[in-house]
Amino acid sequence: MIDEPDLAFEVIPADPCALLGQWLDHAREQSAQPNWNVIYLATVDGHGRPSVRPVLQKYYDATTGRITFFTNYHSRKSHDIEACPMVSAAMHWDHLERVVRVDGTVEKATEDVSDRYFATRSRESQLGAWASEQSADLPDWETLLERVFEASARFAGGPVPRPPHWGGYVLTPQSIEFWAGRESRIHERVLYVKDDGRWVSRRLYP
Repeated sequence: MIDEPDLAFEVIPADPCALLGQWLDHAREQSAQPNWNVIYLATVDGHGRPSVRPVLQKYYDATTGRITFFTNYHSRKSHDIEACPMVSAAMHWDHLERVVRVDGTVEKATEDVSDRYFATRSRESQLGAWASEQSADLPDWETLLERVFEASARFAGGPVPRPPHWGGYVLTPQSIEFWAGRESRIHERVLYVKDDGRWVSRRLYP
């Protein structure tokens, strides 16, 4: 059993990346949510219009704080990231009364990372990555099914390779905020900001 990480310290932990790793471990062990690793990723397009959607965090580096997620590189979020690589993300575990906010920049993961993760997906998910033109207009449901069948026939009897338009992104944090719920709405908030290569922390009013 993992001890419940807390913010009730006389001295705030120096390393927010390690602290976030502890919170993620705790959420995995204790969360009743089936997708404990969901993050809500906010982007803006080239005209400054915001958009937010849930994505699944698949890899976390507790040394650097980097978060890796995977998607179609033709999707709306990918076009937004190309226009503006600065993003915000939030994680929320309601029954644990925990929230984490991360602001930072995003870049594509290496092809090796994307290949290795794609190989772990179910065959159905792999075929779906070939069939879906994510975020594009879909004329009808049958069109999508036909594309899945076409992909299935194309790779019948062999492994499904990763599509060139599908892969990972890595979010490198510039700030990390922790929120811990308390009774009477007297919550705790601690914000870490990267300054000249080091993390600087301060408490915030709830």
